[in-house]
Amino acid sequence: MACTTTDPNDRLLLGLKGTMSEAELHVLRGRLRQGLLNEVHRGEVFLSAPTGYVRAANGGFEVDPDEQVQGVNLLVTSAKWHRAKERRSWRA
Repeated sequence: MACTTTDPNDRLLLGLKGTMSEAELHVLRGRLRQGLLNEVHRGEVFLSAPTGYVRAANGGFEVDPDEQVQGVNLLVTSAKWHRAKERRSWRA
C-alpha cells in the first residue's frame, strides 16, 4: 500500500514516522555520547599522541623515530628550560 500526501491519514502516518525517526536519532546520539564518556572514565580514549611521540604497539607512547622531529622537540624543550632558568635568576 502506497501512502499519498493528499490523504489526511497518510500525512498523519508520515508525520508520526518522522517524529519517531527524530526520537530514535536522539536516543542513539545519547547512547554514543554515554559510551564515549565511559571510555574517558576508563582512560581508553585516544585522540592523538603528544607532539614528538608516536603510539606504540603495546598502547603506550614512544619517542618519534624521525630525527628531525626529535631535534625540534629538543630545541623547544631546551629553549623553555633556559627561559625558566632566566626567570628564576631574575626573582633571586
